[in-house]
Amino acid sequence: MIACEAQPDSGADGFEYSPLCEADFDEIRSLHERLLPVRYNDKFYVEACAGYGLRKAPLYSVTVRRGGRMVGFLMAQFMAAGAYAYTCTHTHTLHLHVRCIVCRGDFALV
Repeated sequence: MIACEAQPDSGADGFEYSPLCEADFDEIRSLHERLLPVRYNDKFYVEACAGYGLRKAPLYSVTVRRGGRMVGFLMAQFMAAGAYAYTCTHTHTLHLHVRCIVCRGDFALV
């Protein structure tokens, strides 16, 4: 798993941005299960926190916090064309596959 050693980037907007890491496991699982209809086993979250997506491809992620509270996260990975279960008519050889975007429903910008 990725250790949470990097300091989060603080934006002028008051949010803090950082990649997923081991300490985020419980929180991303909880948010994902509460806000998305798809259920995954613990392996999905362990691999996400370790930086791996489908087929062990690199997973790119960002968590968004305000006041120390996670208010959302995004996970995405690049995949080769044809790696999908559906047909794609694009001629690109690489696609960005957004795994999930989650934002707390009880979070307000004001």
